[in-house]
Amino acid sequence: MRYKACSGDGCELAFAQAKAIPLGDLVQLPVAMLQKKFYVRQLMDDCCEQSGIEWKPALELSTLESLLQMARNNVGGAILPQSYMDNIRGSGIRSIAIIDPVPQKDVGIVYRKDMYLSKTKDTFMKQLMQQYLYVNEGVQQEKLRIQI
Repeated sequence: MRYKACSGDGCELAFAQAKAIPLGDLVQLPVAMLQKKFYVRQLMDDCCEQSGIEWKPALELSTLESLLQMARNNVGGAILPQSYMDNIRGSGIRSIAIIDPVPQKDVGIVYRKDMYLSKTKDTFMKQLMQQYLYVNEGVQQEKLRIQI
């Protein structure tokens, strides 16, 4: 799973025009984030804790759409899942890769080798691998490890 920082097109924050931003720099900027009960927030908190980075969002909201609106209106940045960002391209939002360290989780696919693998399952696994194994804008992204 990939996560990106985003900002509105007219944003004047220091990171708004960058292709990538180190996590340590990002947490020092005004960033809106989901509440602690959400998985995206827990992932960011864990990543920061493991890296020894102190993290406190400027604003906590309860929906991805409200985070998007904050970024679109240049209130601050927002951290959103890459899969969500892929569906909103061209909506006045810039996507900025988070690096050094990259917040990530490993995901695995487990199935029995002695069972028939339907075309639907095979297609799903191929699409999953295609979605999560790529390089974006010259910045190496984390890779989903598929365990088959």
